[in-house]
Amino acid sequence: MALLVAICGAVGLFSYASMDSFLTGQLDEQLSQAAKLSNGPGRPGLGGFNARTDPLDARGQSVGTLNARILDGQIPSGGFLNSDTARLALDAEDKQTLLALTRTGFPVDRSLSNGDYRIVAVDTGYGDVLVTGLPLAAKESTLTSLVWTFVFVSLGGLSLIGLAGTVLIRRTMKPLEQLSEVATRVARLPLDAGEVALAVRVPASNSNPEPKWAA
Repeated sequence: MALLVAICGAVGLFSYASMDSFLTGQLDEQLSQAAKLSNGPGRPGLGGFNARTDPLDARGQSVGTLNARILDGQIPSGGFLNSDTARLALDAEDKQTLLALTRTGFPVDRSLSNGDYRIVAVDTGYGDVLVTGLPLAAKESTLTSLVWTFVFVSLGGLSLIGLAGTVLIRRTMKPLEQLSEVATRVARLPLDAGEVALAVRVPASNSNPEPKWAA
Protein backbone atom coordinates (compact mmCIF):
# COMPACT_ATOMS: atom_id res chain seq x y z
CA MET A 1 0.00 0.00 0.00
CA ALA A 2 2.88 2.36 0.80
CA LEU A 3 4.30 1.72 -2.67
CA LEU A 4 0.92 2.37 -4.29
CA VAL A 5 0.50 5.60 -2.32
CA ALA A 6 3.97 6.73 -3.48
CA ILE A 7 3.09 5.91 -7.10
CA CYS A 8 -0.22 7.79 -6.85
CA GLY A 9 1.59 10.77 -5.36
CA ALA A 10 4.17 10.81 -8.15
CA VAL A 11 1.46 10.53 -10.84
CA GLY A 12 -0.53 13.28 -9.15
CA LEU A 13 2.44 15.67 -9.02
CA PHE A 14 3.29 14.97 -12.66
CA SER A 15 -0.34 15.51 -13.74
CA TYR A 16 -0.57 18.74 -11.75
CA ALA A 17 2.70 20.09 -13.16
CA SER A 18 1.69 19.17 -16.72
CA MET A 19 -1.74 20.78 -16.41
CA ASP A 20 -0.26 23.88 -14.75
CA SER A 21 2.26 24.26 -17.58
CA PHE A 22 -0.44 23.80 -20.24
CA LEU A 23 -2.84 26.29 -18.65
CA THR A 24 -0.05 28.82 -18.10
CA GLY A 25 0.97 28.60 -21.75
CA GLN A 26 -2.63 29.02 -22.85
CA LEU A 27 -3.07 32.01 -20.54
CA ASP A 28 0.14 33.61 -21.81
CA GLU A 29 -1.15 33.40 -25.37
CA GLN A 30 -4.38 35.12 -24.33
CA LEU A 31 -2.37 37.71 -22.43
CA SER A 32 -0.26 38.42 -25.49
CA GLN A 33 -3.39 39.03 -27.55
CA ALA A 34 -4.85 41.29 -24.85
CA ALA A 35 -1.60 43.27 -24.70
CA LYS A 36 -1.68 43.76 -28.46
CA LEU A 37 -5.23 45.10 -28.23
CA SER A 38 -4.28 47.64 -25.55
CA ASN A 39 -1.14 48.62 -27.49
CA GLY A 40 -2.95 48.65 -30.83
CA PRO A 41 -3.75 51.61 -33.07
CA GLY A 42 -3.35 54.11 -30.22
CA ARG A 43 0.44 54.21 -30.58
CA PRO A 44 2.53 56.52 -32.78
CA GLY A 45 3.44 54.91 -36.06
CA LEU A 46 0.60 52.40 -35.77
CA GLY A 47 -2.20 54.45 -37.24
CA GLY A 48 -1.19 57.97 -36.27
CA PHE A 49 -3.11 58.12 -32.98
CA ASN A 50 -1.89 59.98 -29.90
CA ALA A 51 0.42 58.03 -27.57
CA ARG A 52 -1.71 58.99 -24.58
CA THR A 53 -4.77 57.02 -25.74
CA ASP A 54 -6.21 55.25 -22.70
CA PRO A 55 -5.45 51.50 -22.92
CA LEU A 56 -8.77 50.76 -21.20
CA ASP A 57 -10.51 52.02 -24.33
CA ALA A 58 -9.31 48.91 -26.17
CA ARG A 59 -12.11 46.81 -27.58
CA GLY A 60 -12.46 43.03 -27.60
CA GLN A 61 -10.99 42.37 -24.16
CA SER A 62 -12.58 39.94 -21.72
CA VAL A 63 -14.18 40.77 -18.39
CA GLY A 64 -11.64 41.11 -15.60
CA THR A 65 -8.80 42.24 -17.87
CA LEU A 66 -6.35 44.59 -16.19
CA ASN A 67 -5.01 47.55 -18.14
CA ALA A 68 -2.81 50.35 -16.88
CA ARG A 69 -0.49 53.01 -18.27
CA ILE A 70 2.67 54.03 -16.42
CA LEU A 71 4.13 57.42 -17.23
CA ASP A 72 6.89 59.21 -15.30
CA GLY A 73 6.58 56.82 -12.35
CA GLN A 74 2.83 57.41 -12.08
CA ILE A 75 -0.29 55.59 -13.26
CA PRO A 76 -2.50 58.23 -14.92
CA SER A 77 -5.02 55.61 -16.04
CA GLY A 78 -5.71 52.02 -15.20
CA GLY A 79 -8.22 49.58 -13.80
CA PHE A 80 -10.06 46.30 -14.23
CA LEU A 81 -12.67 45.77 -16.93
CA ASN A 82 -15.89 45.14 -15.03
CA SER A 83 -18.81 42.98 -16.15
CA ASP A 84 -20.78 46.04 -17.21
CA THR A 85 -17.79 47.31 -19.26
CA ALA A 86 -17.13 49.94 -16.57
CA ARG A 87 -13.79 50.43 -14.85
CA LEU A 88 -12.98 49.02 -11.45
CA ALA A 89 -10.33 51.36 -10.10
CA LEU A 90 -6.92 50.31 -8.83
CA ASP A 91 -6.20 50.88 -5.16
CA ALA A 92 -2.93 52.22 -3.74
CA GLU A 93 -1.42 48.74 -3.21
CA ASP A 94 -2.31 47.74 -6.77
CA LYS A 95 -0.48 50.78 -8.11
CA GLN A 96 2.60 50.04 -6.01
CA THR A 97 2.60 46.44 -7.26
CA LEU A 98 2.35 47.55 -10.91
CA LEU A 99 5.02 50.22 -10.54
CA ALA A 100 7.41 47.59 -9.15
CA LEU A 101 7.04 45.34 -12.21
CA THR A 102 10.05 44.75 -14.41
CA ARG A 103 9.57 45.92 -18.00
CA THR A 104 10.99 42.79 -19.65
CA GLY A 105 7.79 41.76 -21.40
CA PHE A 106 7.73 38.39 -19.59
CA PRO A 107 4.49 37.50 -17.75
CA VAL A 108 4.53 37.23 -13.94
CA ASP A 109 1.95 36.33 -11.30
CA ARG A 110 0.85 38.96 -8.81
CA SER A 111 -1.91 39.32 -6.20
CA LEU A 112 -4.09 42.39 -6.62
CA SER A 113 -7.25 43.72 -5.01
CA ASN A 114 -9.33 42.00 -7.68
CA GLY A 115 -7.62 38.61 -7.21
CA ASP A 116 -4.55 36.85 -8.57
CA TYR A 117 -3.39 38.00 -12.01
CA ARG A 118 -0.97 37.03 -14.75
CA ILE A 119 0.61 40.37 -15.74
CA VAL A 120 2.98 41.65 -18.38
CA ALA A 121 4.54 45.12 -18.52
CA VAL A 122 5.86 46.37 -21.87
CA ASP A 123 7.98 49.45 -22.46
CA THR A 124 6.52 50.97 -25.60
CA GLY A 125 9.60 53.02 -26.42
CA TYR A 126 7.62 56.26 -26.32
CA GLY A 127 8.23 57.11 -22.69
CA ASP A 128 5.43 55.08 -21.17
CA VAL A 129 4.78 51.49 -20.11
CA LEU A 130 1.61 49.53 -20.78
CA VAL A 131 0.55 46.90 -18.25
CA THR A 132 -1.89 44.14 -19.16
CA GLY A 133 -3.15 41.37 -16.92
CA LEU A 134 -5.58 38.48 -16.97
CA PRO A 135 -7.20 36.86 -13.90
CA LEU A 136 -5.86 33.52 -12.72
CA ALA A 137 -9.21 32.46 -11.24
CA ALA A 138 -10.11 30.08 -14.09
CA LYS A 139 -6.69 28.43 -14.02
CA GLU A 140 -6.72 28.06 -10.24
CA SER A 141 -10.24 26.64 -10.34
CA THR A 142 -9.24 24.05 -12.93
CA LEU A 143 -6.17 23.00 -10.93
CA THR A 144 -8.20 22.76 -7.74
CA SER A 145 -10.78 20.56 -9.48
CA LEU A 146 -7.96 18.38 -10.82
CA VAL A 147 -6.46 17.97 -7.35
CA TRP A 148 -9.75 17.00 -5.70
CA THR A 149 -10.69 14.65 -8.53
CA PHE A 150 -7.33 12.91 -8.30
CA VAL A 151 -7.54 12.69 -4.50
CA PHE A 152 -11.01 11.11 -4.56
CA VAL A 153 -10.15 8.72 -7.39
CA SER A 154 -6.89 7.71 -5.70
CA LEU A 155 -8.56 7.16 -2.33
CA GLY A 156 -11.29 5.08 -3.97
CA GLY A 157 -8.78 3.00 -5.91
CA LEU A 158 -6.51 2.46 -2.91
CA SER A 159 -9.49 1.46 -0.76
CA LEU A 160 -10.61 -1.15 -3.29
CA ILE A 161 -7.07 -2.48 -3.72
CA GLY A 162 -6.59 -2.60 0.05
CA LEU A 163 -9.87 -4.47 0.53
CA ALA A 164 -9.10 -6.96 -2.25
CA GLY A 165 -5.55 -7.44 -0.95
CA THR A 166 -6.80 -8.06 2.59
CA VAL A 167 -9.27 -10.71 1.41
CA LEU A 168 -6.63 -12.40 -0.77
CA ILE A 169 -4.01 -12.43 2.00
CA ARG A 170 -6.47 -13.82 4.55
CA ARG A 171 -7.46 -16.63 2.20
CA THR A 172 -3.82 -17.40 1.47
CA MET A 173 -2.85 -17.38 5.14
CA LYS A 174 -5.87 -19.35 6.39
CA PRO A 175 -4.18 -22.82 6.06
CA LEU A 176 -1.15 -21.56 7.98
CA GLU A 177 -3.38 -20.17 10.71
CA GLN A 178 -5.15 -23.52 11.01
CA LEU A 179 -1.81 -25.33 11.12
CA SER A 180 -0.56 -22.97 13.81
CA GLU A 181 -3.71 -23.52 15.86
CA VAL A 182 -3.34 -27.30 15.66
CA ALA A 183 0.36 -27.12 16.57
CA THR A 184 -0.49 -24.98 19.59
CA ARG A 185 -3.09 -27.50 20.80
CA VAL A 186 -0.70 -30.41 20.31
CA ALA A 187 2.04 -28.59 22.22
CA ARG A 188 -0.29 -28.30 25.19
CA LEU A 189 -0.93 -32.08 25.33
CA PRO A 190 0.94 -34.10 28.00
CA LEU A 191 3.06 -36.00 25.46
CA ASP A 192 5.55 -37.07 28.16
CA ALA A 193 2.92 -38.93 30.20
CA GLY A 194 2.57 -42.02 28.08
CA GLU A 195 0.43 -42.77 25.08
CA VAL A 196 -1.75 -39.86 24.11
CA ALA A 197 -4.55 -39.93 21.59
CA LEU A 198 -4.33 -36.95 19.30
CA ALA A 199 -7.81 -35.49 19.08
CA VAL A 200 -6.77 -32.65 16.83
CA ARG A 201 -5.43 -32.94 13.35
CA VAL A 202 -4.70 -30.66 10.43
CA PRO A 203 -7.71 -30.53 8.09
CA ALA A 204 -7.31 -32.90 5.18
CA SER A 205 -7.73 -30.00 2.74
CA ASN A 206 -4.65 -28.30 4.19
CA SER A 207 -2.39 -31.35 4.47
CA ASN A 208 -0.03 -32.67 1.82
CA PRO A 209 -1.32 -35.83 0.14
CA GLU A 210 0.77 -38.95 0.60
CA PRO A 211 3.06 -39.65 -2.37
CA LYS A 212 1.97 -42.46 -4.62
CA TRP A 213 4.91 -44.71 -5.42
CA ALA A 214 4.83 -46.61 -8.64
CA ALA A 215 4.67 -50.37 -8.23
